[in-house]
Amino acid sequence: MQSLTKTPLTRQQVQDIVSGHFGTSISITDFHELTDGFFNSAFFIELSDRRRWVIKIAPHPSVKVMRYENGILRTEADVLRLVKDNTGIPVPSVEFIDYTHSRIENDYFIMDYVDGVPLNKIRDSLAESDARMIDEQIGHFLKQMNSITGQFFGYFSQ
Repeated sequence: MQSLTKTPLTRQQVQDIVSGHFGTSISITDFHELTDGFFNSAFFIELSDRRRWVIKIAPHPSVKVMRYENGILRTEADVLRLVKDNTGIPVPSVEFIDYTHSRIENDYFIMDYVDGVPLNKIRDSLAESDARMIDEQIGHFLKQMNSITGQFFGYFSQ
């Protein structure tokens, strides 16, 4: 999806990021944009050692965003770790975070790739009993998330 907040990356830029985090002997065997999101860029990467990851890239620092969107990528990484550490909800692990802008001019993180299809894309094709079972599981996950308490009120990233 085209968006002012999404930063396109070349295969070489992603290879430079991969080499910096995984070593120069590791190369990309597959690389493509994941287009379902609306704000951050996300790319699927498969490496020569067969590991699969997602790299998420924040908008370029020069892109003007709404106040609540400032630091949204950092918030996502923090929340993924918070949920992983405090619940039994299956979330991808964040492997690397880079806010230094030493490889690209954007904040980014690399997380586990989780194979699947977004629920909104298949819900209409599900049997009613399957949809109900999924909704019940989501309810259990939401209960766990709502049990997490914070130290303050307001935007998580601030």
